[in-house]
Amino acid sequence: MSIAVVAPGRDRSKWIEYFKRADPSINVEIWPEIRDPQSVKCVLVWRHPYGELLKYPNLKFIAGMGAGVDHILQDPDLPMGVPITKVVDEQLSRDMSNYVIQGVLNHQRRLMEHIRAREKGEWLDSHRYPKKVNIGILGMGVLGQDVAVKLVALGFEVFGYSQTEKQVKGVTCYRGIEQLGHFLQSVNVLVNLLPLTDNTRGILCAQLFKRLNPGTYLINVARGEHLVDADLVSAIDAGKISGALLDVFHEEPLPKDHPFWSMEEIMITPHNASVTDPKSVAQQIVHNYHKIGTKEPFDFVIDRDKGY
Repeated sequence: MSIAVVAPGRDRSKWIEYFKRADPSINVEIWPEIRDPQSVKCVLVWRHPYGELLKYPNLKFIAGMGAGVDHILQDPDLPMGVPITKVVDEQLSRDMSNYVIQGVLNHQRRLMEHIRAREKGEWLDSHRYPKKVNIGILGMGVLGQDVAVKLVALGFEVFGYSQTEKQVKGVTCYRGIEQLGHFLQSVNVLVNLLPLTDNTRGILCAQLFKRLNPGTYLINVARGEHLVDADLVSAIDAGKISGALLDVFHEEPLPKDHPFWSMEEIMITPHNASVTDPKSVAQQIVHNYHKIGTKEPFDFVIDRDKGY
């Protein structure tokens, strides 16, 4: 029995180290040098080559390397009936919340404007910044709820949106397509933490931007495919969106000729809002690995139909 790590372009050495720390008896195989595909019971994946998972006939579960599993579900040759698990980790949540809070505060206190002014030797009016910041969180899963609770603790008014009903202390929660308009009209900072599904792909588009309050600020930390890039450029040019903090993109690294680079209203980070730490996560994968052959259900199994 073994675990295979299939993560092209990622450093796999730390996963081997922490799998071994969790259980020295575990055999860990590293793609593409899988010596015995038939012995592989678990595959840990990040943007694996499509069709690769069919090579493991005795696979018992597929472990995603992050909170999102869209890159797994997009595989047209995904083995049927094999459970897929996601990462639920306090460190991952903490990092994401810290990033979003930083983005909200930077926007509220006009940090980028002050940086640009400093470069020009200009003194900005230090008393002019928005006092009323209403934050809307698209996607109230584990990460979204953690962000919401911490923003409430900082004194912000927070609104959440999800497909199913959520109750989070201090947060006004909306659900379903019929309440989306009320949610959008309540906020002037919009944070996207939705899972990427067929229903949410391209949701950050001109149609949605038109329903926002003028000057709303956008933070996208979910997936690049949620955003229609050209629509954001147009919304900023029209003043509908005041600016954006973007951590995820359709193509990564972001191409050098992409228009986002030349727009001072957009701040870009290289998909590092929240990065899975093998030290923190390996134990939960090993815990599931030990359930193979028992009647215990695996932890953090996603719903394939919902996509999360």
